[in-house]
Amino acid sequence: MLTLTFDQRLPTQLPRTLPVYAVAAPISPMRDIEAIAHSWPDLTLARAKVRRIGEWVSADYGQLRLIYQQVSGAVQARVTTAGTRVANTRFPLDDARVVEIARAFLTKFSLVDDEVSKLALGEVTHLRRQVASSDGIGSPEILDAGIFFTRVIDETPIAGPGGHVMVKVLPNRAIAGASRVFRPRGHKVGTVHIMAAGDALTEFERRLRRNRNLDEPVRVLRAEFGYFEGGRSYRQRFFEPVYAFLFATEGEAPLKSVEIVQASGSNRGQPGATYF
Repeated sequence: MLTLTFDQRLPTQLPRTLPVYAVAAPISPMRDIEAIAHSWPDLTLARAKVRRIGEWVSADYGQLRLIYQQVSGAVQARVTTAGTRVANTRFPLDDARVVEIARAFLTKFSLVDDEVSKLALGEVTHLRRQVASSDGIGSPEILDAGIFFTRVIDETPIAGPGGHVMVKVLPNRAIAGASRVFRPRGHKVGTVHIMAAGDALTEFERRLRRNRNLDEPVRVLRAEFGYFEGGRSYRQRFFEPVYAFLFATEGEAPLKSVEIVQASGSNRGQPGATYF
């Protein structure tokens, strides 16, 4: 029998309506890549060596290497001269300091259009390694800090795999790299009424039964409300509010998946299909 248990529940305070925005048409990949490269602080760039593979473009400037996804404008950047990652059993910079360094970097750097001060802090992670030797496995060593920010649209968070920017900070305060999945927001195209959270849960359960043929216990790992932004390769036309459920099953054929319920109550196609 289908039963739901929740590690996280939907928020109780929700707006009655929210705007829907178009995703702005991206500028040409090379113009975007050049703008990013030449705004990166304190680097001497060589002439770019450019390669194109399907939807991806890579540009090697010697001291900086960029990989660009043409569908979404997602970017991964790595500085080759940021210095050697020195292992530390304790990272010398606390979280508040690395967040400050990351925000200061983004303020100078053409990676996102939104005001840096309005980005929400997601989390601070650390890259760790353990070295094996004849004496056994050593203690975990910390190589860098990854500061993860998420976008906010009209005081509403993002729900989905996109809408974020990450900065890597080394122990010497140098920037080792950055990445984004952060589509440009265009003009307002309409407004949607927000479905009640209880109705969204009912629709989620209906889809589990009818669309996924589930008749077993389901654990909801995360339940979110926010503007949907897809991942790197997702073709997206609109920013529209949704309910997002990350869930898992157990048993002989365990499943982990995501179900997106449009907060407008529409079941037709991509977010943005219906508004007034």
